[in-house]
Amino acid sequence: MFAVLDTVLRLEQVGKKYGRKIAVQNISFSVRRGEIVGLVGPNGAGKTTLMRIIVGLLRHYEGRVFLNERPVKTGDRQSAGKIGCMIETPGFYPYLSGYENLKFLSAFSGRVPDEKILETARKLGLAKVLHQKVRQYSLGMRQRLAIALAVLHQPSLLVLDEPANGLDPAGILEMRDYLRELADKSNIAILISSHHLSEIERICDRVAILNRGAMVKWLDMKQDNEKTCVYVFETNRATELAARLRQNGVTVLGTEAGAVLVQTKRESVAAVIRTAAATGIDFTAVYERKETLEQEFLEAVGGVSIE
Repeated sequence: MFAVLDTVLRLEQVGKKYGRKIAVQNISFSVRRGEIVGLVGPNGAGKTTLMRIIVGLLRHYEGRVFLNERPVKTGDRQSAGKIGCMIETPGFYPYLSGYENLKFLSAFSGRVPDEKILETARKLGLAKVLHQKVRQYSLGMRQRLAIALAVLHQPSLLVLDEPANGLDPAGILEMRDYLRELADKSNIAILISSHHLSEIERICDRVAILNRGAMVKWLDMKQDNEKTCVYVFETNRATELAARLRQNGVTVLGTEAGAVLVQTKRESVAAVIRTAAATGIDFTAVYERKETLEQEFLEAVGGVSIE
């Protein structure tokens, strides 16, 4: 159980309407220090609206948002200084270099030493282009620059909307490693939205699925030994093996072509394997059947395409 002090971001019954249209409704969740939480959902699910509320860019919403147990208000510079964000397309001065943009824009929240700017740029793969004019940057480089700006003041919370947009596969890997490092080593809480479900699955500790403005499912991506899982026993004698396992008290969900599906806790699977071996019926492989985030997503939103 986590203490209250571990909670960086907390939302209570947050909602937002544009006229009669509901953008988000009754959203409640929290993000802890050193945790990466993902937001996924179809077009119009409310992800960007929710992020704009969290960072204080939207007024007149229902519910409450807390940062380090203090309410976040629009225009509150003290709260804003604890949040680093990149929402929608990042904007920079095109005829200034990347370094000049970071130096100038970061000064609005306080002076940042040159060595901090250079170190952050290096970790984000910007060292070679830092002194080039931003108008020469690709979209991926602008994304990196925006994230560099967001983290310069060591925020308690980092809010990123589609940070992998425009990055090639190598850039996505670098971004993933850097964000994981920020969470693990700097203890920063990170809230991230993306249409790259495979990346969300790899990097996030928990994932919230939104649909039509509502939270429809929470997924804990760090499964522990207490969770009940489904294991596949591959065999050409599936019916016989299933019957013998049932006789020995094993929960068998059923059979399919060349396999028996068994449900058990992860900590108990070794005992089930020994039981299966003791039957004398050959099986060629045993593995856990995991439902991917994509499958979970499609199930939660009814097959609607993702943003």
